[in-house]
Amino acid sequence: MASSEGRTKPSEVNVDALKSEIRAAVITRKANACPMVCRLAWHASGTYDQRDGSGGSDGATMRFERERTDPANAGLSIVRDLLHPVKVAHPEISYADLWALAGVSAIEFLGGPSVPVKLGRKDMPDGSTCPMNGRLPDASQGAQHLRDVFYRMGFQDRDIVALSGAHTLGRCHKVAAGLTDLGQQTLSALTTTISKTSCALSGRRASGTAPCNMKTHPANS
Repeated sequence: MASSEGRTKPSEVNVDALKSEIRAAVITRKANACPMVCRLAWHASGTYDQRDGSGGSDGATMRFERERTDPANAGLSIVRDLLHPVKVAHPEISYADLWALAGVSAIEFLGGPSVPVKLGRKDMPDGSTCPMNGRLPDASQGAQHLRDVFYRMGFQDRDIVALSGAHTLGRCHKVAAGLTDLGQQTLSALTTTISKTSCALSGRRASGTAPCNMKTHPANS
């Protein structure tokens, strides 16, 4: 069982068995929800602020109204509901760890690499630590906004481009993400701009690599 504060006890978790149940929950004959699972994991994590340690995946605070109703999280109730039976069957894991594990598992299920994830996150008992709305990236606000959001978490331009690449999974649905495919193209254009700017500013090449351009930039490798 999870501890009284809702924290996972990693020694009690059979990760392989849990991943099998996650797969069965999100990949069915009706749909493959892996892209949405990635979005859930990212949105649960992307509120983090390194300056004061607030936000982020620890606590699974998207379960509570203030964060759940953030317009940026529209549609994520679908995948939270898909994963809920897995949580009920496995009280030894917190929602926070389940969402994180499901996110990296989804990458693997889609043919990507196996991404290591450490367990031990806790579930907060209430929404008192929910981050304020507006911490997640908004593609309509331009490249500087993306930098402000990602730098707040301790990332740099290379990380922005790499992480934003997850938007190539699935499609944008107006009812869920508030964006259409046109919005997705806008975000792609912004990250391309950031990548090009980063190349121009660095003026360097790694040993043994070609000069920096859109094909050889580390963020695209």
